Amino acid sequence: MIRVLQSDDQQSDTKAIDVIKVGYWFERLLHMMRKNSAYAVGQGIRPDQYRKTSADGAANNNNLWAKYATGAVCPGPYTVQAADKVVPGSAVDLALAAWTALNVRAPIIDGYDSLLRRTLPKVQHALLEPTKLVIGRYVRRASLRKTLTLLECHSDINSIAALVILLREAHEAGDHDRCFEIGQSLYATVLMASYVIYVGNILPELIEFLIRRVFPLASSRDRAFDIDRDKFCSVARRLESTLLMLEDIGTIDTINGGPTREWRKVVKGHFGFDHKFAFAPGWKLARPPEECSESAPGMVASRTIAREWALEVLSSGRVERLIPKHIIEKMAAVR
Repeated sequence: MIRVLQSDDQQSDTKAIDVIKVGYWFERLLHMMRKNSAYAVGQGIRPDQYRKTSADGAANNNNLWAKYATGAVCPGPYTVQAADKVVPGSAVDLALAAWTALNVRAPIIDGYDSLLRRTLPKVQHALLEPTKLVIGRYVRRASLRKTLTLLECHSDINSIAALVILLREAHEAGDHDRCFEIGQSLYATVLMASYVIYVGNILPELIEFLIRRVFPLASSRDRAFDIDRDKFCSVARRLESTLLMLEDIGTIDTINGGPTREWRKVVKGHFGFDHKFAFAPGWKLARPPEECSESAPGMVASRTIAREWALEVLSSGRVERLIPKHIIEKMAAVR
């Protein structure tokens, strides 16, 4: 993924999205077929490629399933059709509106509204006024916050795509505050989506792409997102362990892979400031300090102190729902 994006030629983003797209398609097949290897998936979908040779009885495994697993090669039409017969609907995974939305360097030929009409019903419900939608009219919700909340409550690749569409619109309109708000929501949504197994297994590639191509669009005039791939994946693993622990003790009621409304409560800090800041993105100044507003450097520094405290609490296994006095004093000192 990094090598592809660093090439930065005209097709680099398309190639990078193909890695994510095929990886997502394969992980869904692996999950739905209850297999544990690329070999087993390929054998279940294309048994003709696994004939025994007469010489030594070994499998004639001349196929590309190991490469599909890494997204290195795109499957051909026959393979896609064969997979769709085994896992009905899997062909749709390669044609989601998400893959068009993620390609932020390519213009949307038919416009954003047309792309939104290709999204799943739950995404349309988050973006559009339900009363208008039932009569076939596509009218955006007036409240951005309501839209973001609904998308976060169903965190998956489709919600991520919808947020990228909203971000692209806001960026093109020059609405930096709106971009930053959407970026905050996008971070939370990707973090929660990582708990869905077929997103979690392609998380390094997905977040690397988002860091390099999408989150730069989400800066406000003063603040930008400071996200590292390895640290993000580590936080995602800590979110998973936190969710499992809270499920075990009955604090939240959810099923792995289901709607993420309960997960959102954790990420948004309903159960403590330790969660609120640990599962929030890092910030940095978008411009040199002298070019930012007077309050921006202190705001970023204060947020960094809170986040470092929260991540330390999380990694230690402690629970500190309230910010300790000495941390509050440190935050106040840099404001």
